[in-house]
Amino acid sequence: MPTRLDAKDKRILILLNEYGKPVSRQKLHRMIYELQKEKNVKFNFTFYGSPPFSVKLQNKLEKMVERGYIRVLYLVGPGFLRLYTDYYAITEKGKQIAAKKDIDKKDIKKIEEYVNEMRQSLAVSPTQEG
Repeated sequence: MPTRLDAKDKRILILLNEYGKPVSRQKLHRMIYELQKEKNVKFNFTFYGSPPFSVKLQNKLEKMVERGYIRVLYLVGPGFLRLYTDYYAITEKGKQIAAKKDIDKKDIKKIEEYVNEMRQSLAVSPTQEG
């Protein structure tokens, strides 16, 4: 039974769409943590540990994969202990939802600013994880 996307789902899709390329699970959790903590974007997830991880966020991502809004890509990891790393990418179905941008405009602007800041920092130091 399909359910409607809530505002958190839409914020995640807008973030993935703005970022424009697949992002690792760890990095996606960190990005959402930073948006929530530093930019006051209304995600309302509880994060634990370092790097930050949220069980509720992970469950939400898995449901969005099941519903076809995002997909998981498995890429070869850097070593034996990490044979593969899962990355999340937005699907065409997810892009259609993200293009509507029917959430708080302030949050959209904060997400766009955050992604632009990330791009600028990557341009300065290209050795960071992409």
